[in-house]
Amino acid sequence: MTQRLLEPKGLKEKSERHRSNLTRHVHSAINKDQLMNSATFGWMTTNLTPLVVVPLVTHAFHRITGINTAAGLALVALIAAVAVGQSRIMSNTNVSRSRWMWQTACAIGLALVAGLVAMSSVDIAGYDTLATFSGMTSAGLVLGVVQAPMISKGKLTWVGLTTLGWLIGAVVFRSIISSLAAMSIAGIEPYGLAYNAGHNELLWLATGLAIYGLSTVIATSGMSDPVVARAG
Repeated sequence: MTQRLLEPKGLKEKSERHRSNLTRHVHSAINKDQLMNSATFGWMTTNLTPLVVVPLVTHAFHRITGINTAAGLALVALIAAVAVGQSRIMSNTNVSRSRWMWQTACAIGLALVAGLVAMSSVDIAGYDTLATFSGMTSAGLVLGVVQAPMISKGKLTWVGLTTLGWLIGAVVFRSIISSLAAMSIAGIEPYGLAYNAGHNELLWLATGLAIYGLSTVIATSGMSDPVVARAG
């Protein structure tokens, strides 16, 4: 009789343990999804930031410092925003956050130089459209090569995705540059100031980073170990 009375209690305790374990697994899965969604949003936002930084900084400082100095400040702010933002999000890396930040800042700077050299070399030959494609693709390749050693898994994939992203960015840039330069908000041309002053490098750099950010997220979202962080 005693054994019969104890059996239901034992089954009840076992059932409660299973229910508790299941609840923990569900909560864990939900938390991972939330982290992934948060990281994905943060990654895209970080790489879209230059499209906001360029008009804000150039318009804020050009009357005080002149457009050339304002463009330089915009470039520094652009690089800093992306480098710092990425360092806070990236988890598929074997380096510290500070290392990612400084190496990414250098990578963007080198990408800009590579892009300018390639563009000017091709443009001199009279191929304006090809100059944009060669310059931005070169910039993407350099950015990917400099960042790749910091990636834990998929170094070659990262280089490929980065280069492809900037190539697509060149297509987008050529398609929107006229509209972007002519855009007016409350009588203010956000991008026209830099464009008309000859600082196109700010615009194609911002566009390239934006598309690179989107393409890396889209291309890695289905991987078992995505490039963008799942946890801090």
